[in-house]
Amino acid sequence: MNTYLQNFGKIFIKDVRDRTITDIDMITGGKYLSKPDLEIAKKFSSLDVESQGFIKSLIPDIVDNCLHNFLNMFEEHEEINLLFEGKDLNKLSDGLSGELYTEDGWIQSYTCERYFEK
Repeated sequence: MNTYLQNFGKIFIKDVRDRTITDIDMITGGKYLSKPDLEIAKKFSSLDVESQGFIKSLIPDIVDNCLHNFLNMFEEHEEINLLFEGKDLNKLSDGLSGELYTEDGWIQSYTCERYFEK
């Protein structure tokens, strides 16, 4: 395992994936007080339990898909570099988006939020 990739992955998962899932859970739970967030919470709470559960299960998938596509962008566009501590992570990985997955991938290793491996 490359130390630069692992250190970046830990920050990426905690500060982006976990924070996003937590924020969405807080919104749907009515914990944020902005008018748009409260409207979302109201609509969410009006759903039956099965529908709420389905939506909650989709949230991590949507976030993970976004993270995957974000990292894949660096693989597909050589003109865009992802530097961490001065190192080009794309050159250190055989596929940045793949770093997210598997039993020793970034998500499994560092997430504190729910994750359902596919």
